[in-house]
Amino acid sequence: MAVYNSQHPHMFLRISKPLMLGVAMGLLLTVPVALGAEWGAPARSLAQKIAAVTGPGAVALEVNNRSSLRPAEVEQARGALAAELAVLGVKIVESGQAANVRVTFSENAQSYLWIAQVNQGGDDEKVLMVSVPGARTAGSFGPSSPLNIHRTLLWSQQSPILDATVLPGGNPEHLLVLDGEKVALFSGAGGQWRPEQAFPITHARPWPRDLRGRIVFNREHLFDVYLPGVVCGAVLSSPLSMACHEADDPWPLGAGSSEVRGFFSPARNFFTGVVAPGIGKQNTFAPFYSAAALPRAQYVLWALAAVDGSVHLVDGINDVTPKLPWGSEIAEVKSSCGSGWQILASARTETGDSLRAYEVIDREPESVGIATEFNGPLNALWSKDDGGAVAVERNPDSGKYEAYSLDVACHQ
Repeated sequence: MAVYNSQHPHMFLRISKPLMLGVAMGLLLTVPVALGAEWGAPARSLAQKIAAVTGPGAVALEVNNRSSLRPAEVEQARGALAAELAVLGVKIVESGQAANVRVTFSENAQSYLWIAQVNQGGDDEKVLMVSVPGARTAGSFGPSSPLNIHRTLLWSQQSPILDATVLPGGNPEHLLVLDGEKVALFSGAGGQWRPEQAFPITHARPWPRDLRGRIVFNREHLFDVYLPGVVCGAVLSSPLSMACHEADDPWPLGAGSSEVRGFFSPARNFFTGVVAPGIGKQNTFAPFYSAAALPRAQYVLWALAAVDGSVHLVDGINDVTPKLPWGSEIAEVKSSCGSGWQILASARTETGDSLRAYEVIDREPESVGIATEFNGPLNALWSKDDGGAVAVERNPDSGKYEAYSLDVACHQ
């Protein structure tokens, strides 16, 4: 059975540790302007702080947007900042011997943040910040919005299912089902699956008590399998085979094609918190059970369900921990509504578990639609490359483990 998290009582903004290395000065100035209405005041305030560090002269300015500002708003804000710097005698150049100024438009739950990192050479980097309160620009859903989570039974069996996935593009279709001893391959159509092959999993050490595992589609050799301390991969031969070896390779986080991977504890049931290649400049977080990735125009917002009961929303600069009634299992899904990506999050109910979809606006997740109820506990929830997800439930009536394919439909 999965372990579920309690609610986290606090919410805070934290600048990531790598960003703070070498900081000699940090200034936070609140400027009361309305978002999108007038950029002069925050631009003037940040320009004055930058000029106080660099003095008159040339700087190389880089602007990154990690907020929900639209591209046109980002250009307006950049133009306002450049104009204010010019008034103070600071000239913007492409590159060269000038000081480097990297400005990031970010946000937390209450305000937008303009963060300037000033580097004049060496390790002495100064970080300046301006907080810009403003209303949300994105639309939101309510709990009664017409968003539905559809689930389709893929497979059921007596032994615990760790993951299941339908391989893309097959005719007939092929289903892979992972448990602690094998990967079973089925073929068929319309949910009528026929067994084809079984690939045994070899492992020298006993499995942890609460075993977790994942199947990931691989375009080069069909599929990979990740288990604690063991990695397996399909071998394209006739007949198809699978080879396993002991390894501490990081597991893909989010959908299987995600570049960000997390190291899984070989003796426990969670990720250690170390990720590669990293989220922004940060590659170490609190240990977590599961992760979900929400693509944005300029960056990816990650949600991490930590083992201490908190949920972290991180983008490489901000680390926000909103108070949420989420369990250990979260996954992202792609849809045709809202921002186009939602998070499915588990929660414990009186009779079993439930899944609810959340839209994340300005780092504040909001529930969208009604929850989908399960009769028993959820043992796994994984995102898939097709934009859907797979959930595994232990049915208390039959005692079987049931794997479901999940997708989100929005009727607007």
